[in-house]
Amino acid sequence: MIQTSPVRRQRGNAALYVVLSVLVVAGAGGAVYLLSQSEEDAPQPQEMPSQEQAALSAEPPAIKQVDMQDTVIDDRPAREGKTVDSQNDDSAGEAGLFERGGRKIPLKDGLTGGSESLIGADAEAPASSARKVHAVDAFDYGVLDGRVRIGVFGKGPIPDYRVRLSNDHYVIDMPGEFRYVENFSQALSVERFGVARASLGRYERGMRMRIDVTPALKHEPFLIEDSRGLMIAFEPRKNG
Repeated sequence: MIQTSPVRRQRGNAALYVVLSVLVVAGAGGAVYLLSQSEEDAPQPQEMPSQEQAALSAEPPAIKQVDMQDTVIDDRPAREGKTVDSQNDDSAGEAGLFERGGRKIPLKDGLTGGSESLIGADAEAPASSARKVHAVDAFDYGVLDGRVRIGVFGKGPIPDYRVRLSNDHYVIDMPGEFRYVENFSQALSVERFGVARASLGRYERGMRMRIDVTPALKHEPFLIEDSRGLMIAFEPRKNG
């Protein structure tokens, strides 16, 4: 039986340890190299801009061009439900009432228009459900060149009416459905040429205009069917 010398065994073990150490070092170096390569290939996160930088780099909104020649500015004063001072000069308060057209009819007791012409003078039939709904936009008066006009206006004509006259007041009933009448409940104080005042309100069939007159009235009254409502006009009599 052959026996190995202890010195030879120790040399063999030492050589094995050296080989293993070299392999471990080589493996560790390869791992470190691979990790460094993967970190270099990975995408780097981009730094987000600060809020101040974003505000400075943001584009301002587009400026809208305005053509002042095509721009309409509505600077008309609101006159809804306002009592007009009777001491104003003749040109004040007319609000274009004398520039309007329309059918002009002498105002007489019993005068009717529209569907009211089809029923008797004493009829109290309810307003038809087929009648158009009106929205009242203005109730105003004007005085110009010795003439007086009082009108109620909306978005369209008021074809249905009935007139009742007495020595001290004129009543124009307008059957139908009217909105915003209460916004014009304050009376208009005219006090010119025998026309005292005018008021607007509701009655059981629709809207009613009342005009109070005095014995000093020398003007001739007319009803004007306006394209946006109704007007009562007082004009000097031609025979004086």
